[in-house]
Parts: sequence; structure tokens; C-alpha cells
Amino acid sequence: MGPRMVSAAAMDAWMRMLDQVQASIARALEDLAEHERALDAGAPGISLDLLASEHRCLDQFDERLRNLQSHVDAADDATAQVEELLLEDEREVRTWLEQTATARGRLAGAGAVGLS
Repeated sequence: MGPRMVSAAAMDAWMRMLDQVQASIARALEDLAEHERALDAGAPGISLDLLASEHRCLDQFDERLRNLQSHVDAADDATAQVEELLLEDEREVRTWLEQTATARGRLAGAGAVGLS
């Protein structure tokens, strides 16, 4: 079974949530960079337990980032599907418009012939 289609409102809510997640990730990365600078500066009193805990937290963070990336990939796939559907609809509408214009021309020509 393929991925299900979602409404525009649901996609909008999903995109807003992803924007919030991106902002949160950016803040976390800034905090991490600041913390790493402090570690590089040789901050005294950092225990091995604290470092191990930090590594566990970073591993969890990496896992969450991978999960979020999979959601972003799924959203990209859904967007591509919607875009393809819209392009197909546009092609059908253009074909219909061309056929309508042709029929209108034929009808106008038939009317002119009938008046002669």
C-alpha cells in the first residue's frame, strides 16, 4: 500500500511543525557548538560520567535527527506525488480547453454556413 494523500491544511500543519523542529535543532546545534568550545578550552572539573552522559545524549539526538529526516523525506515524496497529480490535472484541463475551442470554432462555422 502506497503512502496516503493528505489535505493541504494537514500538509501546512506538518510543514509548520517541521519548521519548528528545524529551529529547535538549530538552537541545539548552537548550544552544542558552544559546549564543545568550552570543552576545547579545557574547562576544569568535567567528570568522565558527565562526558559519557553527554555522549548518550548526543547519540539520542542523532537518532532523533535521523527519524526527523525520514519524516522530511516522506513529506518530500508526498509533495512530489501531489505535484505530479497537479501536472496531470493541468494537462487534462489544457486538452479539454483545446477541444472546447475546436468545438466552439466548428459550431461557429456551422452557424455561419446555416445562415448563408
